[in-house]
Amino acid sequence: MQKLYPDKQYPVSKESLTPILSQYSITDFTFEALHGGIANTTVRIEHEGKRFVLRVYRQERKSDEVIALEIEFQDFLRPRGIPIPLIFKNRDGSELTIHAWGGRRWQCILIDFVSGTVRTPYTPELIAELSHIQATIHRLGAEFAKMNGTGPPWADFHLGHAPEPADFPDSETQAFISRMRAYRYLLGPTLPYGYNHLDLDLYGNIAVKDNRIAGIFDFDDL
Repeated sequence: MQKLYPDKQYPVSKESLTPILSQYSITDFTFEALHGGIANTTVRIEHEGKRFVLRVYRQERKSDEVIALEIEFQDFLRPRGIPIPLIFKNRDGSELTIHAWGGRRWQCILIDFVSGTVRTPYTPELIAELSHIQATIHRLGAEFAKMNGTGPPWADFHLGHAPEPADFPDSETQAFISRMRAYRYLLGPTLPYGYNHLDLDLYGNIAVKDNRIAGIFDFDDL
């Protein structure tokens, strides 16, 4: 799958992966770049008979704080029955690893590998299980938001991730993008709110094995 910003992806090689994995005491390893997803660099790692997935976030995409919140939410859901792969801690005890390479600062996480297919036809059993998981995440997401002490994340709705006006050559499009970026809609403060996985389907973000959901990952759109 073509990456959205290929020039902002981490270069995958034995040399470039070694210093990242050394932070997890992984030295002797084999690897395979995985080409699913349009946002981040994903690599399957094998070490001493165990398999892992390394994610390196695209440059200039997310702050450490946003990634930390995604990790914290996954850690909250996992012991509450949501099948989310374990995110490993590095030798400093952090689940988020910061690595310098090629004059750039990279954000990385190492995840337990989950066996299964990631592009699976829907079956009645999978629909029922996915519906239950989705409802549970909704309920737990509201609980997590209250525990986390955050306000309604979309109370101030705006298109902060819209393209930059300068990315377009003509003045008419630039003016439209500027108006779009400036638009805001304030939602009522009493609306219920919470966190949720906003891209939950059987075509890339869920591993299925034996007609059961084995793992849910890619909380990028939290």
